[in-house]
Amino acid sequence: MIDKINYLKYVDTFLLEIWNDGALADIGEQLNRAIVIGGMNDEQYFFLIPPNGTDGKWQYWKFANWIPGEEPYENLETYFLSVLDFMRGI
Repeated sequence: MIDKINYLKYVDTFLLEIWNDGALADIGEQLNRAIVIGGMNDEQYFFLIPPNGTDGKWQYWKFANWIPGEEPYENLETYFLSVLDFMRGI
């Protein structure tokens, strides 16, 4: 499955076009660097976003068609815990 990991710019150029327009450009700037690590060909993506040079921190985002914008997580552990809570119906 590691061969499915790729930069969003090589996977979904249409999504980048949408989010790099006008008021959405701030999110689009982040998505231009995003690495898709999950959700390929699904209704959602999970992104790792490398540091942009100013803050030095990686970002972890879930991006889905039912969420208006990005859903950031503090780290991968908090994402996985949220998925487990969802599966448990919490």
